Amino acid sequence: MEKLKNEKAAVTIVEATFVFPIMFFVVFLLLFFGNACYVTNNADAATSMVAIDAAADAADPMLTYVKENGEVSTSRVETKPYRYLSKGYGNSVASNYKHKLENQLKFSGVFSKMTPRVNQCKITYNNYVLYQTIKVQADYSIKLPIRMIMSNETFTIKYSSIDEMPVSDSAEFILNTNMAIDYYEQSSLKDKVDALKDKVSKFFNKDSNT
Repeated sequence: MEKLKNEKAAVTIVEATFVFPIMFFVVFLLLFFGNACYVTNNADAATSMVAIDAAADAADPMLTYVKENGEVSTSRVETKPYRYLSKGYGNSVASNYKHKLENQLKFSGVFSKMTPRVNQCKITYNNYVLYQTIKVQADYSIKLPIRMIMSNETFTIKYSSIDEMPVSDSAEFILNTNMAIDYYEQSSLKDKVDALKDKVSKFFNKDSNT
């Protein structure tokens, strides 16, 4: 009672009554937001890695066998030489990696109640004839386990991770180019093109001489 009657002691008690709750609220808020950033960084990394792996598998159908068995098969393996003419093979690769991405997005960080809620998980194989890409998009939300006074709703933060990788198979491109050149040279189209080139060349040379 003597301390309460003291003016300095009363001021200290009043300050502590207001400052301590605010301080603890700020500390917990920083911890939860830090964990949310940790979770989003993991989601971004997972999106990038899935896009890279899916693009590699779409470019090389033998890659899955090599990764699973640790060796190159000496027997006949389905290489799908016409996979670039349609989206069928690319769509099957995309669907296989969708489950892998969904599992990696379940990472909750330090707090188990902050597991992301996946609103949309989409992997698309885009075939533009001359080049192909794999696009990975994950839309999710994270709930912070805190709520304001007199409110039943918790804080929810919405995020989106998007990455797109080219499906590049240099060896396959070179083989297809050589095949096209071979067909061109062995067909009668080469003679027609050469004859047309001679006519065009003579025409322009004639105009230059006159």
